[in-house]
This record gives sequence, C-alpha cells and structure tokens, in this order.
Amino acid sequence: MIDSILPGLSGRGGENRILPLPSFSSRLAGIALVLPALLVVALCFIAPLGLSVGGAFVSEQGIGGANFVTALTLYAPDILFTLLIVGVSTLLIGLFSVLIGGYLTLGENPHWVALLRWVYRWPLFIPFIVTGQILRTFLAKNGWLNGALDMVGIVDIASASNWLDWRGIVFAFVWKQTPFVALLVSGAMV
Repeated sequence: MIDSILPGLSGRGGENRILPLPSFSSRLAGIALVLPALLVVALCFIAPLGLSVGGAFVSEQGIGGANFVTALTLYAPDILFTLLIVGVSTLLIGLFSVLIGGYLTLGENPHWVALLRWVYRWPLFIPFIVTGQILRTFLAKNGWLNGALDMVGIVDIASASNWLDWRGIVFAFVWKQTPFVALLVSGAMV
C-alpha cells in the first residue's frame, strides 16, 4: 500500500530506506529556502533606505547638499540642545554608575549594600514610555515634587518652577540608564 503512495520509502520486508536526494545541489536548495526572506528584506528595507539616501541629495536646485544646509540652518539649536542633553546625561550616568558599582563591590555594610542593590534596580523594570509619563506628573509645576516641597515648606506652590525642561530630561535619562551601566561597572569590578 505505502509503495503505491511513496515508492522507494519502504523496501522488501518492511525495512526503511532513505530516499535519494533531489537532482539539484544542496547549495541551490539553501538559496531557494533563503530567497523569499532576502526578497522581503530587500523590498521592504534596503530599497526604501536607498531611495531615502538618494532623495536626500536631490533638491529644487538639483543634485547636491542643499537639503542638508537647510536642515542645519533650521535645526542647529535643536541639534546642540540634544548634544548638551546627551553629554550631561552621559557624564552623570557614568559618575553615578561608578559610585553605585564601587559601593556594591567594596561596601562593608551588608545591609546598606542590600538596600542599594534593591533600590537602584527599580528603573530596570519600568519602560521608557512609563518613565516619561511618571516624570511628567512628578516634575510638572503642580506635580508631586513641588507638592512635597510645598508641604515641607521649602517651596511655595504658587511660585514653584516647572522642572519639565532640560533638567527633567536629564533626570529621566540618568534615573533610567544608571542601573544598566552600574550593573556593567560592578560586574567589571568583581
């Protein structure tokens, strides 16, 4: 019965035989298997990237760098602001990570080491979108920070400042990224 469906699968006496390989080589078979995925990557990612890069050099004046000059004249303050934020955040993240990693590695009080290890890891489990929303409610003019400072008597809520500027962005980046770098630093110190 099975010989009529798949000839060559079972021999005489019911023993199994291996079917012969197809006539084309195994290299062509591998290419045939990978080709659909390569076509999808080429059509959906590489082609649009090439069109975008090529289109960036074409403007009303013709082929050249006019689009880049326009972008730099319009967005130079934003680019410098971004570089400032990244620079300050990177320096603070490095400083706090070395301090935390050093204390975790060299700290002599096991209770403080355990507490620090428990507290500094909280941001690892909070996504960036949640961090942004939390800091928006924490750092706003009528947010939790100014409310707490008003309750203690340090700040008057009516004249409190809004922390949702470059300071809030740096605070968010430093708070969110320090645990990742501290884990790397403390692992390197062991």
